[in-house]
Amino acid sequence: MRVSYAIAFCTTLGLLGCGSAKQEESSADSNISRPSEKEPKSGDSGERDSGERDSGERDSDESDSDESDSDEFVTVKIHYATNRERDYRAKKPAKFYGEGISKKIRYGVASVSIPFDHVKGEIERPWLFKENPRDHIVLLAAHEQQGEKFFKDIEQVVAKSSKRSVLIFVHGYNVTFEEAAHRTAQLAYDLGFQGTAAFFSWPSNGGELQYLSDLDDIDQSWRHVRDFFVDVAERSDAEEIHVIAHSMGSRAVAYAFESMFSSIDEAHRSKFKELILAAPEISAGVFEQIAPIITGDKMRVTIYGSKADLPLQVSKFGSGNRRLGQVKKGIPVLIKGIDSIDATAVVKSWESHSYAFEEEDLISDLKTVLLGRSPTDPIRNHLKEHTEGMGTFYLFR
Repeated sequence: MRVSYAIAFCTTLGLLGCGSAKQEESSADSNISRPSEKEPKSGDSGERDSGERDSGERDSDESDSDESDSDEFVTVKIHYATNRERDYRAKKPAKFYGEGISKKIRYGVASVSIPFDHVKGEIERPWLFKENPRDHIVLLAAHEQQGEKFFKDIEQVVAKSSKRSVLIFVHGYNVTFEEAAHRTAQLAYDLGFQGTAAFFSWPSNGGELQYLSDLDDIDQSWRHVRDFFVDVAERSDAEEIHVIAHSMGSRAVAYAFESMFSSIDEAHRSKFKELILAAPEISAGVFEQIAPIITGDKMRVTIYGSKADLPLQVSKFGSGNRRLGQVKKGIPVLIKGIDSIDATAVVKSWESHSYAFEEEDLISDLKTVLLGRSPTDPIRNHLKEHTEGMGTFYLFR
């Protein structure tokens, strides 16, 4: 995240008069081939979506995009679900899904290029010239699918992985559909994930000055996120489901798990193995109320926080409440049953908000978490245990 991002964030909070307003308080890798409720935004019919899932009926039979084969880059295949409105006028997959909130979840499969000289943690994008998959991470194709076909595809990929695993990424503030696809592919590739990688894209505006609008949108989207999680558990034949949520996406994921774990049967609940919250942008107090419902023997929860996270500091200033991803006076938020990791020592930039996916040390640690290794496992000897009062957390050495 560049400095302009943080400045725009501050400006948004200031201009809209929210400086003191409180917003809250209440194996083969077969995917990689040598790849409170508000009114809906305009673009919807005006009726609030209660989280209805796709009936399986496709909106259009048109071809979404053509994928190009090449020996100059790797193609990562990822699945997606979104409650963004579809723009059928768009010709490029990057523009297929916009800012409007849909009444249903749309499913699909996307192909993303990874350059052969890709640097771990980077999303290579052009500065001045046209993107090309030889040098850049590019969304090559996005094909919308009926629900039945979508979950059949996931089932086929899952069957080829040793642990029958699915990784779901939920993005944060200021992220377009295209950017969510880039990040998911980069994570799947850098982590060497064995199984199916998927992402849920909620209708973030993808603009630095749209923080409050995104806040409304994420609060309207959590039921869709929940329904997608339930669908994956019930229809994909996966045995292990891992979820990574970033920034504001952690809000929807926390609410989704709270609702789902209060009602889903044990057989499907037990499929969720790891929940990773990276720089979570949710009130620490709110999450503390949710935590007892979603923690336990079956699913481990890991929080990555940093003192050098300017956007979270600004968010805390705007809301008046400490954010879950903040490290204060050298101590992250401590919650019983949750692994809290202070990543400050390996975060290179004071303004960084996506550090968990950009720093090589953190990507390596994420990989061990997905392997089911606890912070005290010898393989994670780069972490140092620290006890503060009645709580324990971990720091990078």
